[in-house]
Amino acid sequence: MSLTAKDTLAFQLIANKLNVLYNKGGDLSALNTIEKASFVAAINELKGLIDASQGSSVMIDDAAESLTTVYSSTKTKAVITADIAAALEGEDLSELASSVAALAAADQNLVSASGIQTFLEPQKQQARDNIDAASASGLTSAQTDIAANTTSIGNNTGSINTNAANITTNAGDIATNASAITVNQAAHMANAAAHAANAAMTAANATAIGDEAAYDPVTTINTILTF
Repeated sequence: MSLTAKDTLAFQLIANKLNVLYNKGGDLSALNTIEKASFVAAINELKGLIDASQGSSVMIDDAAESLTTVYSSTKTKAVITADIAAALEGEDLSELASSVAALAAADQNLVSASGIQTFLEPQKQQARDNIDAASASGLTSAQTDIAANTTSIGNNTGSINTNAANITTNAGDIATNASAITVNQAAHMANAAAHAANAAMTAANATAIGDEAAYDPVTTINTILTF
């Protein structure tokens, strides 16, 4: 192996080691510190912040109240407990407890939309009565009635249509009968006129027959001879 090849191999080994160190250290730009030039600078910045916070920490003092100290958690809990006891001193909480128990019992009978509930049939009926709601069986019965009424309406509609057709037919028959009555009336009037004419002719014939019966030829000749 030539010297150049050995140098190249050595550089590759060094580069691999540097990559391993870089991958272990991570990306410096991802640091949340102000200093991002190096890990040493970032660590030193963090140490300075820790030292500053320790130097300005608030002191715990349970002996007395102060604007520059605080109570410990134990002291704080004791003070809160004592204040609650003092506020409730002499108060009868039995009525409040009864009210809370009554509310809890009432809540058990409220219909909830957040979970599954089980009610007795009388409870369900009472709830439906309160809001004028129908039961599942009532809805089924109503649907059956609606279907039956729909069928009945359809049948009635058919009957109405049939009756309307019959009315139309009857109206045509009435018009035809009216026309026939008019024709019959005209014929009756014509017959009456013919009957009157026949009666007049019969009277005329009777008059003529009477005149013929009264005619005397002798008298007629004598009358002519007198002239």
